[in-house]
Amino acid sequence: ISGNTATFNATSTNSSGLAVFDITASQLSSSSIGQIQFNANGAKGMIINVLGLDAGTLNIAANFLGGSAQWAAQNVLWNFGDATGTIDFNSQFGGDVLAYSADVLLKQNLEGTLVAGNLTQSAEIHFDGTNPNLPVDKLMPTPLPASWTMFAAALGLMGFAAFRRKKAWTPDSLRQAA
Repeated sequence: ISGNTATFNATSTNSSGLAVFDITASQLSSSSIGQIQFNANGAKGMIINVLGLDAGTLNIAANFLGGSAQWAAQNVLWNFGDATGTIDFNSQFGGDVLAYSADVLLKQNLEGTLVAGNLTQSAEIHFDGTNPNLPVDKLMPTPLPASWTMFAAALGLMGFAAFRRKKAWTPDSLRQAA
């Protein structure tokens, strides 16, 4: 961080080609940072772990320099893994945001995706459908819950019962009964 600019400068990567950064919530707050920029330097993507947001509110109002919000949408994951407070986005923000236990107030557009505990939204989320750095070949398929299987079986039985009932009340069956 230099002045009010946070520069994420990838100087080394892990075995997957990702650069990993740690930053505290107080460092990312709008009172500390007014601008964000990225220097990938050959890294495939970046993971930024934002640490230390307990029950408070983190106001983010930084500008992404040089159109980097759109670049971040495909290359940056903001991990608010331990956040249980509120994240308040007051300016356009770029990157995939993982804040599964936090409340998110989205007041300006988000370029990327969002996973949050709760969302209050008055802006748009723009996801272009691609993230070339997401290891989709390593993701496991999600099995359907047993309740869906039971629901499908119940629908099948109801359909079969209706079919049998309809077949039993045909005009020919009424003549045979008389």
